[in-house]
Amino acid sequence: MKDLMKKLPVTVLASILVSLPVTIAGMIFWAQSPSPSPSTSQAVADSIQIPKTAQENLTPDEIKILHREFSRAQNSYKKALEHSQKQDLKALEAAQKAKWSEWNKAEKEKRREIWKEKSSGAERRSYVKDREARRKILDTEQKEDRAKYKKDQEDKRAACKKDLEERAKAFEADLQKKVRPSDDLWFPNQC
Repeated sequence: MKDLMKKLPVTVLASILVSLPVTIAGMIFWAQSPSPSPSTSQAVADSIQIPKTAQENLTPDEIKILHREFSRAQNSYKKALEHSQKQDLKALEAAQKAKWSEWNKAEKEKRREIWKEKSSGAERRSYVKDREARRKILDTEQKEDRAKYKKDQEDKRAACKKDLEERAKAFEADLQKKVRPSDDLWFPNQC
């Protein structure tokens, strides 16, 4: 175990230590749940106690309660999605930082070897130019990866927002008719 701790970069260890309490807290929460569910949105759905009769006239109080619970459920889902995306971005950044660290370590060793072998300035300058070119390539790759990842997250967030808005409209339409909205409207499947 100590050998593993020495080999792992500090950033990876830090990210593991930061996420460990959240993971343990989640495990405790799910263990206490009467019916464990695979997702946060499902846990919220389980706690909401929606009656299963679909075609009944609702009272104004029931409409208010359903509307409030639906809004809360959607807000909870949005927050869970945002949190998940932030954690994924942190993991990507930690991985990139670890890759930079490994690259710098390897380059440092390579530079020491070159400096021992080659004593003239011209030979060393060619190595330095090559090193800078490799560094720019790695930097460009990481920036592109980060930009692509952020764009993917933004696209997913936009698609989920659109889906949630459509569900909210359908939910409101059912409430205007004083009919209990379908259970399928509560939580998105694709997001």
